[in-house]
Amino acid sequence: MRALVTFEVLPEQVSRVLQLPGVQAFGDTGEPFRLELGADTRRIGGVETRRRDFAEYKRSFLIRRNGSALVWNGWLFWRCRGDQTGRPGRVTLTYQRNRANQQGVWLHFILELLARRDDSRRMLRIPFPDGTMFPAPAGRSALSTALLTAVLCVAFGAAPVGASAADAARGGVVSAGASWTGHSLEAAGPRDAASAIRIPKLSESDLGFRLDGRLDDAVWKQIPAYDRMGVAQPDNGTEPTWRTQTFLFYTERGLYVGAWNEQPADTRITRLVGRDQFGNADAYQIMLDSSGNGQYAYWFMVKLGDSVADGTLLPERKFSNNWDGPWQARTAQTEDGWTVEIFLPWVMLNMPESEDGMRQMRFLITRDIGKLQERWSWPVLPNTRPKFLSAFQPMALEGVEPSQEVSLFPYAAYAYDRARDTTEANAGVDVFWRPSAAFFLSGSVRPDFGQVEADNVVVNLSAFETFFPEKRLFFLENQTVFDTTGSGYPSGTTLLHTRRIGSSIGSRRGRPDFGNQDFDGFDTGKPVELTAAAKAVGQLGQSRFAWLGALEEDTRLAFDDRTGRASAPGRDFTVLRYQYDNTERGGRNALGWMGTLTRHPEREARTHVIDTHFQTVDGKWAVDSEWMYSRIDSADADEDSSGVGFSGNVKYNPRRGDQHIFQVEHYDDGIELNDLGFLRRNDFTSAFYEFWQQRQGLRRIRTFNWWGFVRADVNGDGKRVNGFASINPGVTFNNRWNVFANLRYAPSEWDDRNSRGNGIFRLDSRVGANVGFNSPGGGRFSFNGNQGYWTESLGGEQYFSNLFFNYSPVDRLRLTLGLGYTTRESWLIWQGGTEFKTFRSQQWSPRVGIGAFFTARQQLQLDLQWVGIKARENRRYEILGEGPLRQVALDPNDERATFAISDLVLQLRYRWQIAPLSDLFIVYNRGGGAPDASTADAFGDLLGDAFSDPSREALIIKLRYRFGLGG
Repeated sequence: MRALVTFEVLPEQVSRVLQLPGVQAFGDTGEPFRLELGADTRRIGGVETRRRDFAEYKRSFLIRRNGSALVWNGWLFWRCRGDQTGRPGRVTLTYQRNRANQQGVWLHFILELLARRDDSRRMLRIPFPDGTMFPAPAGRSALSTALLTAVLCVAFGAAPVGASAADAARGGVVSAGASWTGHSLEAAGPRDAASAIRIPKLSESDLGFRLDGRLDDAVWKQIPAYDRMGVAQPDNGTEPTWRTQTFLFYTERGLYVGAWNEQPADTRITRLVGRDQFGNADAYQIMLDSSGNGQYAYWFMVKLGDSVADGTLLPERKFSNNWDGPWQARTAQTEDGWTVEIFLPWVMLNMPESEDGMRQMRFLITRDIGKLQERWSWPVLPNTRPKFLSAFQPMALEGVEPSQEVSLFPYAAYAYDRARDTTEANAGVDVFWRPSAAFFLSGSVRPDFGQVEADNVVVNLSAFETFFPEKRLFFLENQTVFDTTGSGYPSGTTLLHTRRIGSSIGSRRGRPDFGNQDFDGFDTGKPVELTAAAKAVGQLGQSRFAWLGALEEDTRLAFDDRTGRASAPGRDFTVLRYQYDNTERGGRNALGWMGTLTRHPEREARTHVIDTHFQTVDGKWAVDSEWMYSRIDSADADEDSSGVGFSGNVKYNPRRGDQHIFQVEHYDDGIELNDLGFLRRNDFTSAFYEFWQQRQGLRRIRTFNWWGFVRADVNGDGKRVNGFASINPGVTFNNRWNVFANLRYAPSEWDDRNSRGNGIFRLDSRVGANVGFNSPGGGRFSFNGNQGYWTESLGGEQYFSNLFFNYSPVDRLRLTLGLGYTTRESWLIWQGGTEFKTFRSQQWSPRVGIGAFFTARQQLQLDLQWVGIKARENRRYEILGEGPLRQVALDPNDERATFAISDLVLQLRYRWQIAPLSDLFIVYNRGGGAPDASTADAFGDLLGDAFSDPSREALIIKLRYRFGLGG
C-alpha cells in the first residue's frame, strides 16, 4: 500500500543536534532511519511490518502500558496515536543503547502529524531545535498538505542546544524539554500522587501580574511546567490526545495556577453558563486540599469562555456546590490551544496552623474535553478507584500564613409585589473575619435570604415533606464542618438543615403559634426575617470546632377572617460542633459530636449526634456511623418526647470498578429532628444493600456499568412500610451514545403515614421498568429522554415519558426545553379521616430555559416551570382496621370528584457579577397556582390562567458588594 508520508533522518544529524557523545546511530548498521506513515505499512530501518505483525510486536515489546515506544534488539518500532478524523497523531520512538551498558542514554524522538490545508505546498520541511531544516519529499496522500514537526529531547543526559525553546515555539515547535512559555518542562514523573513537589514562592510585590488568562506575563517564563495528565474518565488506560502543561507558584497572598491546554480550534467548545452550572464544555479545574491530610477540600473550575463553578469536597467524593469563594479566573484562546490563569487567595480557605513555617497541601488537577467527553487528571484518580481526596498530589509550601482580613458584604433589596400591591425594602450586612489561618468568624445582620433564587415547582400531596436546599450566602460559607454524614448511600437525614432557620410560620414543627386561630395563608407561608446570625469555625491540630447562632424576628400575622392581627414570636437557634479527624497514616479515623438547640416560647428542641468515620489505608473498607438523640419540651405536655436514632454504613471496594455498600438505619417513634434538621419519617428500621460495577475499554463499548440494590423498611410494629429491589444497567458506546434501563420490584407493604394518624392499611406489590438514552454532548445540539411504567398498588398502571433538549446556536446563547408527561390510572390520595380516593390523572410538566450572556459575568436568564394536572375520581376507599383498603360503592347519583392543579413559576433574572461575590440582581418573578383551575379546561387554558392571573408577582432589585479590609 502506498504510504502517506515518507522521510529520512540521518544519524549524523541527530547526533549533531543533540551533541550526545557515544550516540552515533539508531542501529548497529548506522543506516539512515526511514519512516513511512501509511494505512497499513510500518517500515523502520529496512524492516517492514504489516498492521497485524505490528500488533504482535506491540504485545511482546511494549515498554510502557499505553505508551508510544517499542524496543526490539536495539531497533525502533513505533506506534501511531490518533485516528483518521483530523485529530493530531503522535509517534514516539525510543532509542536505548545496549542494555548491558549501565551508562546507557534514553533518547526520545517525537513526531507530530498536524493536518493543514495548503494545496500550494507539496514539500515537507522538518525544523530542528537548532534552526536547521531538513527537507523530505512528500508522498502522495489523501491529505492536501501535512506539516511534520520533529522534536528532540533527552530524558537523562545532555539537553538540546541551539535555538531557544521560545524561538522554537514561535516556529510551531515546542521543545519536549521546554514548556509552552519557554521554561523547563517536568514531563517525567508518576501520574499517581507520590512525594510532595515543591513549587516556587514569589513575592506579590515583584509580580507585575495581570490576570487575563494569556500566560504572557514575565512570571510564567520563570515557572516550570508539569505535564502528567492521564485519562481518568473513561478509565480505559488510554493516553491523553493532547498535551496539558500546568504552572504553579504561590505568594503570601495566594496560589497562582496557569495552564496551556493543547487543542485544535475545531474541537474546542466555548459555551457560557451561569455560576455553578454544568454542561458539556472544555474546562480546567483544580481541587485543593488545604487541610493537607484529606479532611476537606475546595474545588474551582473555569470553562473556556470564563464561566466558573466552585464548591467543597469531603472524604472521599462528597461534592457540594453550595459554596462560593472570592477567587478569580480567566481563559484565552491561542493558535494551538487555550490558556487559563487562576488566583486562589489564602484568606478564603480553612487550614490548620503550620508547623515551623512549613505547610503541606494536596491538589488534583482535571481537564474536561467536551468534544471527546473525557476527563483527564493529575493524579489519575478515576471513579472506579476507592480513594480520591486522600490520594491527591501533595505539595510543600513555606510561609503560608494568611493575614488577617475582614470582608464586608452589605446588601440592599427592593421588592414590589404587584399581586398584593405592597412594597418592601431590606438591607443587611454579612461580616467575615479571619484572624488567623485556623480560625474564622462571621456575623450577619438581617441575613440575605436569597430571594432572587427560585425553588423548583413541586406538587406534593403525600404526608412526607419535600427537601429544599439552602441558598443564603451566610449559611453556605464554612458549612462543611457541620456535616456528620458518611460516604455511603445518602439517606437525607441530618440534624442541621439551615433552611429551617427563617422558615415560614406554617412549617414550624408542632405549630406552636396557631392555637385555635386561623391565619392568612400568605402570612404563614412566607419566610420569617432574621434579626442576626453568627458563626465561628476553627481548627487546632487534628481537631475542628464550630458554633452557629441565629435569631428570628417576630412576625405579624393577619387573622384569616381579616378581623385583626397577632404576633408570632421568633425562634433562637444554637449549634455546636466538634470533630477529631486523624488521617496521618493514609487511612482515616474520625470522631465527632454535634448538638443543636431550637428555642420558642412554646417549644424547645434539643438534638445530639455522635459520628464516627473509619477508612483503611488502601481505601477498600470504609465504615461510618451516626448515633442520634432528641428531646422535645413543649408547653403542651402531650407533645413532649425523646428518642434515639442510628445510621451506619459499610463500603467495600474489593477491586477496581466494584463496590459494595451495606447500610442500616433505625429511628424510634420518639425521635424528632425537624425543628432544625431533616428526617423524612421516624419509627422505622431500614436495611439497604447495593452492588455497583463498572467496566471500560471494551471493543465496541466505551463504558458498561450496572448496579443492583435491595431495601426493606419496617416500622416499630414489625410491618414493612417500604421495600424494593432494582437492577440498573447502562452502556456508553464508543460513539458516546448512552442507553440505560431500570427494572424494579416492590413487594406488598403497609402505609402508616398517609392517613395522617387515622389508621394503617396494606398495599399490593408493584413492578416497574424504565428505559432511556443520552445523545453525545459534544455538539451544539443534544437531547435525552426516558420512558417507563409503574404498576399501581390498587390496580392500574402509571406511564411516564420525559424529553430534554439543549441547543446552543452560538456560544453566548443556550436554550433548554424539557417536557414530561405522566398518566395514572389509580392515584391514591387521602381525603380526610379514614377516606381515600383513587384518581385517573394526566400531568404535563414543561420547562423552558433561555440563557443569554453579554459576557461571562453578565447574564439574562429566563426560566419557566409549569405543572398542570387534571384528575377525575376513579374509586373510593376507606380504612376498616388493619388490612387492605375497603372499596366503597359509588352511588350512581353521586357526582365523581375532580380536581385540577396549575402551578407556574416564571423568573426573568439579570445578574451582573461586578467582582468576586459582588452582584447586581434585577429579578422579575411571576407565578402561583390558578385558584379556579378545572378539569373542564384544556391544559393550554390552565397554563394561560396561571400566567394571566398570578397569585405572586414581584420585581426585586438587589445589590450585594464585597469589601475586603486588611490583609
